[in-house]
Amino acid sequence: MLRSEVALKITQAKELLEKERSRVWDLFNSRRAEVLTMDDIMDALHPDLKRAEYSERDSYIELVIRAVFYLVGTGTVEKVEIPGSGKTYFGIKL
Repeated sequence: MLRSEVALKITQAKELLEKERSRVWDLFNSRRAEVLTMDDIMDALHPDLKRAEYSERDSYIELVIRAVFYLVGTGTVEKVEIPGSGKTYFGIKL
């Protein structure tokens, strides 16, 4: 992916995230959890953020999730991969 394409995707993600901030905040408040899966976060986001090509999804989703946590101001994010499960979690360090 070209650098300009990445910059465009980041810009688009930021714009969508600003619009979706309250929905994501509602998710955090309803779950009262310190660990959410990528699916939990993606379900709370605008559908356009879910349309990234599969080959791009891992890094793109990580970028989006980090941006979400930054925007809602909940703290830092730590990526945790559970060995053998194939699942990645993002822990919120408050």
